[in-house]
Amino acid sequence: MLRIEKQPNFFKKNALYLYGGFYLLLGIIYNLVSPSESMPKFYIVIGIVAIIIGFFRRNKTQEFIELNDKEVTLSDYINSRLKYSWDEVDDVLISEKQITIKSGSANGMMYDLKGYSEADIEMLKTEVYTRYFPKTA
Repeated sequence: MLRIEKQPNFFKKNALYLYGGFYLLLGIIYNLVSPSESMPKFYIVIGIVAIIIGFFRRNKTQEFIELNDKEVTLSDYINSRLKYSWDEVDDVLISEKQITIKSGSANGMMYDLKGYSEADIEMLKTEVYTRYFPKTA
């Protein structure tokens, strides 16, 4: 089993904490300025909810590519986890900037490799082209 990982940058990893903290701080300041209004309470609630959601999603911001004997798993920040069985995959194309998985006539995924090290990309190419799709790289 091969797994290569890319660490998310600070803002992508902590976006919900930052949004939540901003709204919480804005709500507290707004509440101090005009305590009779109900709008600051909504800002405080939105800020707390965003921080709680960020806490529960803290481990889902990791991006990786995982290969095993049964399937290939791609995980990115937007799509969460996508799994493709090796029986369904028609072809895998790996370049320096992206990996393309072709599965059927209208299915597949193009995944950006920006942020992965060159050694990890070479290791991925070697593993895929020697073990799963033996052909010239």
